[in-house]
Amino acid sequence: MQSRIKESQTPFANDVRDITMARKTTSVLISPEKAAPQLWKLEIVRDRDRVEYAQTSRLNLKHTFALKGPVDIVGQCHFGGKDDQFVLCAGKAGDVHIWDRETAALLHCIRPQNAPGVGDLTCIGWNCATDDPMMLATGSHDGTIRIYSTAPRDGQSDDESYLEHTEGDRTTNYSVHSGG
Repeated sequence: MQSRIKESQTPFANDVRDITMARKTTSVLISPEKAAPQLWKLEIVRDRDRVEYAQTSRLNLKHTFALKGPVDIVGQCHFGGKDDQFVLCAGKAGDVHIWDRETAALLHCIRPQNAPGVGDLTCIGWNCATDDPMMLATGSHDGTIRIYSTAPRDGQSDDESYLEHTEGDRTTNYSVHSGG
């Protein structure tokens, strides 16, 4: 930053809505304006353009998370889970998509709970303060906030997958109305 020299530049086909870096890995999640989220890997490499030994960084595309059908994604996409092992995003119509970060396999899709156009989602967030239960929240235009969580595991093995304990999923709705 002191030299004000650009280290690396990576062209991107879409307008970028948000960039999120994983907490413990070199994964970078890019949320495009009108496309599915993409996972990139941040690599630190030797800078060949400088005489002295120097390092620079570059981004390499790992994969794009597939959406089933057209989805109008709202807000930024997030990492989720204790080790940022999930990627999640919300569709405007109320659908929530959760993928495995490494394989890009769709693990869970929460379908809209409202009639089309009613309570369209505006944002999504992951509770990174706890992973037992796993918890996320969505907000909508009508002031409804939905909290989704898995039931606490109560001594279940840490080797179980996320899907093996989603049978206890529950949703709590909170309505937030601003005064006027």
